[in-house]
Amino acid sequence: MLSSAVLSFVLCLGFYVTPTILGGGRTVMIAEYITVLIQQSLDWSSASIYSILLVATLLCCAALLKLLGKVAAR
Repeated sequence: MLSSAVLSFVLCLGFYVTPTILGGGRTVMIAEYITVLIQQSLDWSSASIYSILLVATLLCCAALLKLLGKVAAR
């Protein structure tokens, strides 16, 4: 179960085509911004900070979903 969650998470983070098409190139998503920081700007420190913030946000969302699941079970 954990490996399927990790695979899904990696696929979701690596999927750049749909946000580009939906945004028309005008909307920048966080994964695209991190990629630009690493590949074009070579700004590894900013990219790592944004990556840590992204992981922290995902952990908060997971904790909230778990909490809501416990409340709904009551």
